[in-house]
Amino acid sequence: HPPAPRPVHPTPQAPRTPLCQRPFGPTASAETRVDVSGMLDGDVAGLAVYGRSFAYAGVQQVDGERTLGLVTRLQPFTDTIDREAVESFVPGSQVPLGERADVHLKADADFASPGGQLWVQYSYSLDGRTWQPLGPRQGPLVMDWSLSHFMGYRLSLIPISEPTSAAAGGFAGVGVFGR
Repeated sequence: HPPAPRPVHPTPQAPRTPLCQRPFGPTASAETRVDVSGMLDGDVAGLAVYGRSFAYAGVQQVDGERTLGLVTRLQPFTDTIDREAVESFVPGSQVPLGERADVHLKADADFASPGGQLWVQYSYSLDGRTWQPLGPRQGPLVMDWSLSHFMGYRLSLIPISEPTSAAAGGFAGVGVFGR
């Protein structure tokens, strides 16, 4: 039998069994090392913080080139969405990775804001020792108290495959994921 096709995951919330942790406030941090050498064009891998709104630091591969950047999607959501515009990298957050296959990512979450708001500062390291901020602090991610999506905030590793990509279905390896 040929192998089953890999599932396509268009957003951080889409995978049925994401590897995630619940953060504890008033602050929480998560760190991971991602090996992106197996990614194909259209794939994204990284570290997300999400409820219904989300922000993630991810490596995206397009035309064989890997770029690290931030994506943030905040509420309120409209009935229709220009996904390319909403889920493109935050201006000023792009870091070309060249031939590098390993990138370390860190999310520092701050729940101390009023009203259940969450702010996230992402950082990255190319050697695992020297950290640089990745763009400005992201947020506020606002808790959605509706029962249609109530699950609290999550820190998660993300695999995203672009459903229109003929090459979707690469992989990324994770060395660590912890707080």
